[in-house]
Amino acid sequence: MAEPSRSSKKGICAYCGSSGILTKDHVPPKNLFPAPRPSNLVSVPACKTCHGNTSKDDEYFRLKISMRDGIGSNPAARATWSRAFYSLSRSQATGLRTRFLSDLRYVNLKTPSGLYVGRRLGYDVDMNRIRSVVGRIVRGLYFAESGKPLGLNNEVRVYTDEDLAEQSVEVIQELKQTILNPLASLPPRIIGHDIFLYRYQIMKGNPFISVWGMSFFGHVLFLAITAPTTDRIVL
Repeated sequence: MAEPSRSSKKGICAYCGSSGILTKDHVPPKNLFPAPRPSNLVSVPACKTCHGNTSKDDEYFRLKISMRDGIGSNPAARATWSRAFYSLSRSQATGLRTRFLSDLRYVNLKTPSGLYVGRRLGYDVDMNRIRSVVGRIVRGLYFAESGKPLGLNNEVRVYTDEDLAEQSVEVIQELKQTILNPLASLPPRIIGHDIFLYRYQIMKGNPFISVWGMSFFGHVLFLAITAPTTDRIVL
């Protein structure tokens, strides 16, 4: 696979390709980066329709990602976690706070062999909402890397590490050979040290087919595949 031209096209929305009054959207959302923020944040032009109602989803994404098991030792994650919970105390955050509290629940803990070892506080996650944010990140990065919008006739399918773990051994082996290992061999684009990094490949001859690997805080992983909506993307 090879990259399309990186020449920038100004004056069009990175997400839908429309022209008109545009604002600046950061990909990934800049709320993931505690101050002082890195100098290499990626921003893309976005129309009001594509960017106008994304702040609540971005806040939800930050909150849930910062609570993920295994990232508590990351200093940037701790700073993000503190900032996210501070935002819950704002009077304007009534809806988010109510949703957050309703997501909390106690879960049973078991060892890999099935032995019950107690309970702890856990939380539910709206994965459709999480995937929507990751999909928008991919569309923004696609524009930043290629200079062209992916367009609404092409879809982004997002997979978590849990999704991949549920696949059969045969599927995992095929994924490693065709996607994961080639992707891992590429140098990563890094933003904010280990807060966010990504690797990508865009297919030569069909630039709307691409694969993206992303890591948040060195622990939360996503794989995304883009393709025309007429093509089937199945794992």
